[in-house]
Amino acid sequence: MKKIYEVGYRKPPKSGQFQAGRSGNPKGRPKGSRNFVAELEQELSELLTVQENGVKKRISKQRALIKRLYQSAMEKDARAAMTLFAMAKSIPSTNERLTSEEPSESDREILESFARRLLAKQKRGADDQKE
Repeated sequence: MKKIYEVGYRKPPKSGQFQAGRSGNPKGRPKGSRNFVAELEQELSELLTVQENGVKKRISKQRALIKRLYQSAMEKDARAAMTLFAMAKSIPSTNERLTSEEPSESDREILESFARRLLAKQKRGADDQKE
């Protein structure tokens, strides 16, 4: 006895479903297309000419935004100050960047295995030079 397939919400007709083993997006993402983060990084790294204390300087757009945010915070803009504090808090301090946590047991095993192979390779090279 053949079951009757019910067409309805979230149940498209069999003719409209993707075939097994065939992608719904056969061409995929075009090569060279960039994501939002890459585009933002490129835009923020572009240079602007600004005048500071009567001297023209070329600085990145990112630097200009930070300077503007700082200036707004100094002019008693509470939102700018809070944003600046939040940004500063998210930056790891110098001490945090210099200290690293101990490697895990599996990481230690990998490092020891690599060191053994490296020493064995050096020893083989030294033995070959003696001959």
